[in-house]
Amino acid sequence: MTTSTETPNLHLLYGDDEYRVSEKAWSLVNKWCPPEEQTLGLEMIDARALTESDAVAFLMDALEAVQTTSLLGGRKVVWLRDVNFWTPNFTFRGQGNEEDATAGTKSRTHRSRLSFKEAETAFYQALKAGWPAEHVLVISVPNLDGRLALLKHCKAAGQCWLFKQPTEKPTATTGSLTESTLALWQELGLQPARRDVLQDFIERVGPNTRALRQESLKLDAYLGNAQRQVTKADVLQVVCGSP
Repeated sequence: MTTSTETPNLHLLYGDDEYRVSEKAWSLVNKWCPPEEQTLGLEMIDARALTESDAVAFLMDALEAVQTTSLLGGRKVVWLRDVNFWTPNFTFRGQGNEEDATAGTKSRTHRSRLSFKEAETAFYQALKAGWPAEHVLVISVPNLDGRLALLKHCKAAGQCWLFKQPTEKPTATTGSLTESTLALWQELGLQPARRDVLQDFIERVGPNTRALRQESLKLDAYLGNAQRQVTKADVLQVVCGSP
């Protein structure tokens, strides 16, 4: 699900489907900063905090990075990755200090006396104010607590992408899960030989999207270029069943 806005240089990816959150984040990063340009054009901040000072540093580092011109000028992508302090029931282990932060996480060198709330407020104000159009900020928060202000600010200032794990209810298996799996097969150039083949595949693998992609890739490699129609026999031969 996406929410389009007029500001294309802020992207929030969230939801309990961590695999798809990460996969989409990488696709956006590669879109705005191709792999051959990432040495100088990409700043990645792994934002898994232990202490309050960790989180402050991550937020301030992200703002500093997205507001600072890249070494060669032009496009720059900053990825605030796998944020854990905006997830449900998260608690800091303490205020922390410079020694704790650098030992416990790679939260880099920016330190200040800001509290987390003050840093968070400054971060939200920067989202609202914006930054150079050629700079892109990608934020990935698996299992984001939607009650927090981050979602509201990102919807107002940028583009939001929600990825939820399909439930194991029959309606989800026959509806949204079938639709997303069929789209994946179409992307790979695979076609079910009969209408019930796709459903057999989903029932055999289960509702985990990571597993569905992995097993689809196995089918793709197994069939090769000559045969692109998937039969029930192919599914039974290649696909691992869910435990």
